[in-house]
Amino acid sequence: MDVAKNYCSFETEHLGTTENYKLALHILSCINTPLFIYGAWCIIFKTPAKMVSLKNVLLWSHFFSALLDLSLSVFVVPYVLLPTFSMYALGF
Repeated sequence: MDVAKNYCSFETEHLGTTENYKLALHILSCINTPLFIYGAWCIIFKTPAKMVSLKNVLLWSHFFSALLDLSLSVFVVPYVLLPTFSMYALGF
């Protein structure tokens, strides 16, 4: 009886396969995208008068944060291999 086969099966874990991992990140990005749009709407239309000078900075910061999040969760999809601290991109 091989103990490693019984206890180290990565295929049965929730995010053990790369396809499940990609699917989870794509679902999260579908949830995050409307929240990013709502956040931009709040910055554009609901910024108080005292913060008008910071509106552009907030909007650019929000835009690049959303762009980074979407690029990592949709376009790059990094798959990290922790014992060796290595990773590879799964792509779109």
